[in-house]
Amino acid sequence: MKLRKLSIYTACALLLSGTACSYFEVEDSQDPNRAAIESIANPSRSQIGQLVVGVVAQMRNSYGSNAPYNRVTGVLGREIYVLATNESKWYNDLLGARPLDDISFYSVGAYNQISLARRAAQNLQEASQRSTFLSEEEKKGVSGFANTVQAWSMLHLLNLMGENGIRIEYGDPNDPRNPGPGPFVNYDAALTEIRRLLDVAGTELAGAGDELAFALPGGFAGFDDPESLREFNRALTARVAVYQEDWTGALAALDESFLNLSAATPADLMVGPKHTFGAAPDVFNFYFQNPNANSPTLAFVHPSFLANAEPGDRRVAEKTEPRTSPRTLGDLTGTHDPTLYTTNTTPISIIRNEELLLIYAEAKIQLGQYEDAISALNTIRTVAGGLTPYAGSRTDKEALISEMLKQRQYSLWYEGHRWIDMRRYNRLNQLPLDRTGDQVWDRLRVPFNETAWGGTL
Repeated sequence: MKLRKLSIYTACALLLSGTACSYFEVEDSQDPNRAAIESIANPSRSQIGQLVVGVVAQMRNSYGSNAPYNRVTGVLGREIYVLATNESKWYNDLLGARPLDDISFYSVGAYNQISLARRAAQNLQEASQRSTFLSEEEKKGVSGFANTVQAWSMLHLLNLMGENGIRIEYGDPNDPRNPGPGPFVNYDAALTEIRRLLDVAGTELAGAGDELAFALPGGFAGFDDPESLREFNRALTARVAVYQEDWTGALAALDESFLNLSAATPADLMVGPKHTFGAAPDVFNFYFQNPNANSPTLAFVHPSFLANAEPGDRRVAEKTEPRTSPRTLGDLTGTHDPTLYTTNTTPISIIRNEELLLIYAEAKIQLGQYEDAISALNTIRTVAGGLTPYAGSRTDKEALISEMLKQRQYSLWYEGHRWIDMRRYNRLNQLPLDRTGDQVWDRLRVPFNETAWGGTL
């Protein structure tokens, strides 16, 4: 047995991801990075396991690049500044002082990494269905996992693209019957397809028996059999449902997820699958930075996060730290470091109970079931924030929506939600403008290579 660096090389000769993944050991067999078409036409159980490693590794890589997803969305949503001495586009283009383009790092970095995760998951799903080494139940388990990751990837692409939409299918460059890309579809149609894919995956996992035919890394502990993996799938489905404004659908999905309305400790809120990190040959957390660091590219807490917090909200103290040496660039000053990830091996949550409680509260508000919503919001306020219970209007829907969005802002800060949340509620105009001439973008531009491949809407 030995640790291997794995990514996915498909039958169409598409090599994915160059980043190492040493989540766990796998048996030494033919390297899927160099697999010939024949070797994956009927993949063995070991090869399926290795492909799963590659999918999870690339899913994790989606958080990193020269333009990490949470950093790009964090700047767009005024959660952070990125004051880079070697790249002014972080604080000019993304903050609206200059137009966005379709070739810069912020357009292609996260987009490309997420697209690779999507392709890797599709390749895994297709490979599993060709295997004669897996039972029908085991195939359903692999396919359910792969389709869940595909849907997760598509949702993150759509978050970046907004009303530009995304492709919901693409062809095989080695298949003369279907060589080109599928068309772009609009935002609503893309959400419909993502939801459909999650539902397909949920059905597959429900029929996958008691055990999976593959191992998952330690961050998936508690979500590593068909039943619990389906709970993860239903949690993602609830997230998509609120994006669709399907409030009853969101609650139905939550009923089948790992939502715990009785959360009483911060640990209860943190329950959920995670991406883990480690020393070489693994990789460190992409968002960790040493306090008071002076490297060229640094993230800083947006001052509005500090100024608008309720007094005593411990999420501010836990997630930020004042610097001894502020940095000023482009008429912006960063005074506080983000300390959301306290070490370079702190895990990144994929989705957790804290978010599920907030989804529950949102759906209940929209359905007029305000007391249920307030109960969930009070769990967030008291357990996550150390605050007193909600004291505002208990019957004013707009006031409760504002409270819900604020709790999402502080509980899910710098995790890729604020910009999307404010866009969903047509409140982007409420985000602060830091300088005269700045503006808040509602989407990134479709990367040039994507449009050159096959156009957009």
